[in-house]
Amino acid sequence: MQDSYPARNSSASLPTVAGCRTRLPPVALPSRPKRPEGHLNAHSPRALGRAVPFDREKVARLMAETSAIQNLLAERFSAEETSAGVGTCEKQRKLARSNSSTAPAMNGLDDKHKAVLHEILQRPSWPLADFHVVAAEAGLMPWACFTTLNEWAFDTYADLLLEGDQIVTVNQDLKKNIHV
Repeated sequence: MQDSYPARNSSASLPTVAGCRTRLPPVALPSRPKRPEGHLNAHSPRALGRAVPFDREKVARLMAETSAIQNLLAERFSAEETSAGVGTCEKQRKLARSNSSTAPAMNGLDDKHKAVLHEILQRPSWPLADFHVVAAEAGLMPWACFTTLNEWAFDTYADLLLEGDQIVTVNQDLKKNIHV
């Protein structure tokens, strides 16, 4: 068998495949026409001899409309937040941390998640394998349990309870506010 292939369109024979005695003729590929130097896309404005229009007045008008809409939405949402008694995430965090005696216990969690929460609050961090065991003993899928506990913590305290991939770390600031 030859080590290299013959040049394109050469009349030399091609190497044979092991066990195959047939030699195939060389295949002629069509050549592409070369583009002239400085060739442009046929549909581009420069190729059609036009400059791209830039209307400064239109851009200024659009920017003014955008700003007006942003202001309107900001007023609307700030009015809704104050009327509904909802504050920012930072306000919720401060409220939850300021008075831990009135902080919600474990409302919003089912019994299985409450059991896992009670168990994981016993240590500041858990190897992932141990967290899997705790969740499995409660009859839960580990990552679904991880996500559910974090969603509950975020909805309740505006902060995440668990972090990490290989080591699951419990948020100690948040742990102080959770009444088991």
